[in-house]
Amino acid sequence: ETSSAYTVSHTAAIMLVARLADAITPGAVGDLAAVPDAVAQALGNEGEVAALAGQWAERSTIYGIGAGAHEPAGHELAIKVNEAARMRCRGYASEQFLHGPQAQVEPAEDAVVAFAGADAASARTETVARFALDVGMPVAWVAPTAGPSGTQPLLVPDVGEQLAPMVELIPTQLLAAHLAARRGVDADDFRLGEAVFKQAFERYDL
Repeated sequence: ETSSAYTVSHTAAIMLVARLADAITPGAVGDLAAVPDAVAQALGNEGEVAALAGQWAERSTIYGIGAGAHEPAGHELAIKVNEAARMRCRGYASEQFLHGPQAQVEPAEDAVVAFAGADAASARTETVARFALDVGMPVAWVAPTAGPSGTQPLLVPDVGEQLAPMVELIPTQLLAAHLAARRGVDADDFRLGEAVFKQAFERYDL
């Protein structure tokens, strides 16, 4: 790993867990052989992601939203954008977002990244996307197929519900990196360049 944001190692760790599950019950998580090509194809979104970063770099808060197996991608988006770009970013389950956090969004200042797939849980993520669009927030839709009209598609291959997070994470990592660049932030600094943060970090281990 060469990044303190732990991008390659994060993907590799999930793959290792998937391989362990597959070793215990072959085929339980899907076709592991499809993942490398799917990740490579997901990297093809970089142009669209870079454009989004240009539009969103001064936004106040970005929300990562997903349901079921897609929820972890929302939380990982928050971690990566918080750390690498030092922007406010929050991850929520779709249902959780609809039952409270939606009341405090600022449509002119915020944005949404929605993660979905060809599964029943994603219907509620579509509801979130439509809500965001209705109040005037931009929405990026990370999924194998295009989302509700008005969303910005970031298409990723369909590797099945269990393996989806590995592929969905790629656009989030790219977005964090491009947001950092747009904001003039060293994505790999971890704020260790600031004496008070460096001193504080010396008191605990990651």
